[in-house]
Amino acid sequence: PAFITDEKILDYDLIELRKVADDASCKLLYSPKANSLPNVLKLAAMRVDGFGCSSPFELELVERVCGPSTPRHLVSPLLTEDMLRMVGDQLDYLTFNSLSQWELLRKMVPAVVHAGIRVNPELSFIGDPRYDPCRQQSKLGVSVSKLARVVASDPASLRGLNGLHFHTNCDATDFASLLATARHIRDSIPRFLDSLDWI
Repeated sequence: PAFITDEKILDYDLIELRKVADDASCKLLYSPKANSLPNVLKLAAMRVDGFGCSSPFELELVERVCGPSTPRHLVSPLLTEDMLRMVGDQLDYLTFNSLSQWELLRKMVPAVVHAGIRVNPELSFIGDPRYDPCRQQSKLGVSVSKLARVVASDPASLRGLNGLHFHTNCDATDFASLLATARHIRDSIPRFLDSLDWI
């Protein structure tokens, strides 16, 4: 068995994504989780602004294949003290999965790392609940309603967080659900959004 990647198709897709990101004044990250073949990562590195990693293995792979100066963003619900000790100095961005994780680990974040929080917008567009991070009892991100309560009652506890992450529309074929999600987040936590540097 073999996994074959057509380099021309991949590069075409990356060029198209680059155009969309540039038109929207956004940074474009590639997730090694989608495909971690070294040749794919090398090609992606020429077109993206960095890599969105979900594990120490992915961080190490990106560094080994693309070089130590390649921007890396870690998003992992399994973040621990040991993991942060091991990889903290390799990061440019770090997303915490919960407010309790943030409270536990915030003092360990290196000063040069931009810290953010993952939010569950509580607005679902995915038909299969197994893959829906907005489903009931989801552990993927702090619910936007809870974050709104914290912003209102204890904003000092969020000091040091300058970014927001959400990942909710993996099956989308257009931008309508993304726009609805962005508007819902904007309407739910406007004061918190005003304090952020990145989303």
